[in-house]
Amino acid sequence: IGVAALLVVVIAVTAFVLGGRKAPASSRPAGGAQSAQSQPAPTPAPPPAAAVATATLQIKTTPPGARITVNGVIQERRSNFTKQDVAAGTYTLKAEKSGFLPAFQTVKVDAGEQGQVLLALEPEAGTTGTLIVQVAPYATYFVDDQVQGQPNTMTAQIQLKPGVYTVKAVHPSFDPMVWNGVRVRANATVRLAHDFLKVTTGGLKVTSRGGWATVVLDGKPTGNTTPAVFAQLKTGTHTVSLVRGGFVVVDGMHTVVVRSGETATVDFTIHPE
Repeated sequence: IGVAALLVVVIAVTAFVLGGRKAPASSRPAGGAQSAQSQPAPTPAPPPAAAVATATLQIKTTPPGARITVNGVIQERRSNFTKQDVAAGTYTLKAEKSGFLPAFQTVKVDAGEQGQVLLALEPEAGTTGTLIVQVAPYATYFVDDQVQGQPNTMTAQIQLKPGVYTVKAVHPSFDPMVWNGVRVRANATVRLAHDFLKVTTGGLKVTSRGGWATVVLDGKPTGNTTPAVFAQLKTGTHTVSLVRGGFVVVDGMHTVVVRSGETATVDFTIHPE
């Protein structure tokens, strides 16, 4: 009995010691998951990229149609053109055209601004001819559809390489004057002249039967009443109609062609309403 009692005491002590070493359930991570303290911190988002500061570069040459090099890079387009979204900074430009000496210019453009470059090309010695065009009262001049010199002037003196050209003088109130097959020779001068007022104007006479009426020409009241004569009209097609309160215009609107040096006639019939 003494031995049995001693054995019971030993078993009880052993159980108490082993039971004291077990960690409490509340201190264990549930389901074997990592604790919040052991999780890695989130990666911060990268900062937004800085905006690129750009500008605009307008490139013109006289004459136009020159090959342009910007900072040593040949441009796809020939002058005149505008180069968009260029980085702010300093640019060196070179313009080249057959029959002309190269031209150079350096320009600095700031962000958000438009830089302007005008390169004047000088003809090579002994390789050009001179075209002089005189027009009354004035005109803007084109050679092969490229504008030359200042607009709305009486005279233009243009240096051209030897060749055959189409020359055009444009006045805002008249049909253009066009010279085809103009031949320019080296070290020679070609002269062209034109008078818009004498050659490309005509007249118009407007009458009405049944009473007077106000003349409307090309959709605009003229303030003139029938019979009315209009001199120095631009040659070409015009529309003519009459208006008068309390009257009916029988013929409605007329279309008339005014020819150079001639006077066209238009006759209407009106009667009271």
